[in-house]
Amino acid sequence: MKKILNNFKKANAIVTVSKYWKNFFSGKKDVDVKNVYIIYNTFDIDKFNFSDEEISEFKKIKLLEKPIIYIGNCQKKKGVAKSYKKLKDLNAYLITSGKPQ
Repeated sequence: MKKILNNFKKANAIVTVSKYWKNFFSGKKDVDVKNVYIIYNTFDIDKFNFSDEEISEFKKIKLLEKPIIYIGNCQKKKGVAKSYKKLKDLNAYLITSGKPQ
């Protein structure tokens, strides 16, 4: 994180994807960047309309009866392994994406 913050000293602005990160970077005293903006991630909502048949097929996977928690793309730098270690004892399905590791 220190390397990233040092590079921000050269920036005119920071663009984040959430209020959390905007607040995080706005509150950093060692990073003198006044211009912190949010551009939310976007997706095509039409890609999330599923037919009854697709829903039935998904239910065959048996991910029912307990919460499904997506913990992110399975990369060390994204903290998925740490998240898994902390959450593995929950009565929930933990889902990742990306290359199997």
